[in-house]
Amino acid sequence: MCRQLLDEAEKDLSKALEFVDNPNEKFFVESHINFLEKMKKTSQKPR
Repeated sequence: MCRQLLDEAEKDLSKALEFVDNPNEKFFVESHINFLEKMKKTSQKPR
């Protein structure tokens, strides 16, 4: 469930990055993408 939500968030943030023009907004979206990547690593199943 958590990984599915993270995948959906990744799609939404990628789409937002396509449409952003303002450098401040771009920085905001990119920082959320970086946070998302950390969360995806955290949510991985243990090996």
